[in-house]
Amino acid sequence: MKRTLTVVLIALCALTPAAAQTQGGRRPAPARGAGRQATRPAPARPTPTPYVPHSTAIKLGSGAPDPVAQACGCESQQPLPDVLAVVNGVKITRADLSAAVQDRVRSYQQQVIDARKRELDVQINSKLLEAEAKKRGTTASKLLQTEVVAKTVAPTDAEVRAFYDQNKARLEAGAGRAIAFEEVRGDVVEYLRYQKEQDAAQKFSERLRAASQVQVLAREVTPPATPAERARVLATVNGEKITSGDIEDALRPLVYQTQEQAYMLRKNAIDTRINDMLLEQEAQKRKVTTDALFQSEVKAKVPVVTEAEAQRFYDENKSRI
Repeated sequence: MKRTLTVVLIALCALTPAAAQTQGGRRPAPARGAGRQATRPAPARPTPTPYVPHSTAIKLGSGAPDPVAQACGCESQQPLPDVLAVVNGVKITRADLSAAVQDRVRSYQQQVIDARKRELDVQINSKLLEAEAKKRGTTASKLLQTEVVAKTVAPTDAEVRAFYDQNKARLEAGAGRAIAFEEVRGDVVEYLRYQKEQDAAQKFSERLRAASQVQVLAREVTPPATPAERARVLATVNGEKITSGDIEDALRPLVYQTQEQAYMLRKNAIDTRINDMLLEQEAQKRKVTTDALFQSEVKAKVPVVTEAEAQRFYDENKSRI
């Protein structure tokens, strides 16, 4: 509840990272034994140091650290290995990660950077809200209800219609079909009221700041480079300190989520490339095309789904379908 109220106070919408997806349009081939060998160090999993299998001689990357990853504070201090996998002597390097994968990783990392910039305001406003609530002998929730929610005027029909008219083309483009006013009226009302609450919350926050002693000591909120830097004071609210450690502790769930997303994106890309290379090498060995090999070794060996199996699946999943 406390953090929800504070996010409302700073009039900012939190961003949720999209779920990691694998690369599309590429066919994974099962990695068979029979003389095949593929070794892979795990790419940037959220652990203190990268994992490198003992059977593979891999050197950690020696290039300059990624500035986005550094600002994010959600990667190991060591860069990714130069070589991410070896398939029968053929190396898969960092350069083999597609631009789409790398851009997606950066987008996740950028969300942490943006959240870190907002978090200082979140914590400042949280302390101001709690102090004012204590002063009035009430709770932060009731204070926010009184000063923000109760004072927010519902949007008028004219405002709702104007918003619909201005955004109709975008709404229909996103839905891929015509959108009638009555179909989205309720959502527009809710959105406009939310915007009004944000404006009221921002003004209330400014009044609280004006009546308090708030000092912001950091021009830019960056992740601590060392454990000692966690004690760095970023701001004070009526003499109470907000440290770098406070910010990092609050962001820990988002940072961990970003680490997992980046890891899975890279892992899926490497796994796909490994399987493609194994398929290509085996096709060359047999002097056939990759499509022919995939057809003979995979598609041709998949049993036909019977009517009974289809009916059983439907019966078991009818409610979900």
